[in-house]
Amino acid sequence: MNDQIRWHGQSTGRESQLGRPPAREPIISAPGVITALVLINSLIFLAQNFLPAGWIMPVLDQLAFFPALFTAGMKSGADPFGLALPIFGHIFLHADIIHIVFNMMWLIVFGTGVARRMGTDWGPPSERAFRTGLFLTFYLICGLGGVLAYYLVQPDSPYPVIGASGAISGMMGAAMRFVVPTRELQRDPTRLAPIFSRPIIVVTLAFVLMNLATAIGLGAGGYNIAWEAHLGGYFTGLLLFPLFDVAIRKARSGYLG
Repeated sequence: MNDQIRWHGQSTGRESQLGRPPAREPIISAPGVITALVLINSLIFLAQNFLPAGWIMPVLDQLAFFPALFTAGMKSGADPFGLALPIFGHIFLHADIIHIVFNMMWLIVFGTGVARRMGTDWGPPSERAFRTGLFLTFYLICGLGGVLAYYLVQPDSPYPVIGASGAISGMMGAAMRFVVPTRELQRDPTRLAPIFSRPIIVVTLAFVLMNLATAIGLGAGGYNIAWEAHLGGYFTGLLLFPLFDVAIRKARSGYLG
């Protein structure tokens, strides 16, 4: 996953019977909500780079998360909306082309599995809307977990934090609950892997060590990486996804209307 940067159906055979070629799955098939997120992030990135600086910079200053400004705002009792906006707005900003390309690539890789698990493209429109809304809520909460983890470590940092890496790390954490090979999933694919199952522990340790090594290596070279946001987002997704999975199951069973 690219680093969060501090800114300075199947064919039924009927087609063949009718003389038509059987349907084929597209090479790249992402759920609608993932495609929409990629497009939104891409359009914002284009606006960052092609709109006049006098227009876009005031907006970017409001959306980027400045820990030091957030701390000052909390102490002075600033407008709650103004404090909350960068907590979520920073997720949709990216520093350069490499930053956004890698983040969107990993969003497609991990977000697709989570969105499909939550059934965002299944059922009648009302059910799809509910599941899509639940997915987006989860995505934003993962981003929130990422930026708060960074803030807890560096509450007085004057440097703004931007990027979707925290939210995408949350998608990775969530995916670990249903894609890793465990006995529980082999017996029943609809279940989630226990958080202390060996595969999840191994992947989690590897992810933590990779981010710590990245922080040490790149920090020594003067390149700032918000590794805290990666870890915060990952653990948010890993721990909270079961709540959303249960909500989806209850909705499918009719408990939520």
